[in-house]
Amino acid sequence: MVTQYLRNKVFDYHNPWGSILSSIAWAVRSSHHSTLRHTPAQLVFGRDMIFNLRTVANWKDTSESKQRQQVDLNNLRSNTKRVDFGYQPGQQVYITRDGIFRKLEGPKLGPFPITDI
Repeated sequence: MVTQYLRNKVFDYHNPWGSILSSIAWAVRSSHHSTLRHTPAQLVFGRDMIFNLRTVANWKDTSESKQRQQVDLNNLRSNTKRVDFGYQPGQQVYITRDGIFRKLEGPKLGPFPITDI
């Protein structure tokens, strides 16, 4: 749809990107971030780029809002797929190792028997 608009647009010979860049600049200046609750320019410059209004960003509220909206939601989404497993004595488990391994070494050690919970 956007490419159809650009295909039919008659560009100015001296400044072909002027109208397109002004539309992009308007979109960047007026885009309101849902988590931060401000535009990027309001956070950087402390002023609104469209209207000459002073903006005071409360960074503590902003970081708490980001924590609630993004991090906590992602944790809940990830933890819904987690399977709770009850280990019993006598079962065997593997220990996963971190780091770089040699060619014939595996990322797991074991199996080790569970003796106590």
